[in-house]
Amino acid sequence: MVPALGAGLAGWLLLLSGAGKLTLWVDFRRGIAEARTLPSWLSVGAGWGAPWAELAVGVAVLARPGWWSLVGAAALFALFAVYQVAAGRVGQADCHCYGKLRQMRSGRPAAIGNGALALLSLTVAAAGPGSAVAVRLLGGLVLAVAYLAAMGTSGNGHTRFVFAEVRYLQERAQGRSDRAARETVAKEFGLSPEASYLLLPRSRAAVILVRQRLGLKTTL
Repeated sequence: MVPALGAGLAGWLLLLSGAGKLTLWVDFRRGIAEARTLPSWLSVGAGWGAPWAELAVGVAVLARPGWWSLVGAAALFALFAVYQVAAGRVGQADCHCYGKLRQMRSGRPAAIGNGALALLSLTVAAAGPGSAVAVRLLGGLVLAVAYLAAMGTSGNGHTRFVFAEVRYLQERAQGRSDRAARETVAKEFGLSPEASYLLLPRSRAAVILVRQRLGLKTTL
């Protein structure tokens, strides 16, 4: 029963992650490029192919879990753990790992979570996923929802505005105008145009600080 739950958890999370990335695909691809963990040509391929790889492996794990599908799941989780660390270092607030389904804060906690999922997938692959289909599908879905509830943030209240503020500064640090940055943040976080002007003031010092963290020129 335990291996079946582990396989179900891995499969459902990959399905939800792949489907979620497609809801914010442009932002996810841009995040891959900004994290600078891969050469530019490879980051483009990863940004385009990651959601489809997750969907394919997720279906394989849920439908007919086997050694190869679970090892593939472990590889994907391990790669995203590395990405989470890099995304946290360049100041990404939301990795867009689950798109509009759930906001996931970039950094060490998410990297540890993905690393644990990679180890879980390898353990289930070694032990055998079991044959309890109902447990794998229903129990795995329940665990996946609980995992997202624990690891993610709904983006409500103060936490949501902190994410929006960081995203605004990232847009400004990339050279976008104040208006363009606020429009992007308002669309991404579901804020009204009026609410977007409650974000961080147009602070030259703050924008320069983020530019330095991203390794960009500090002149505006």
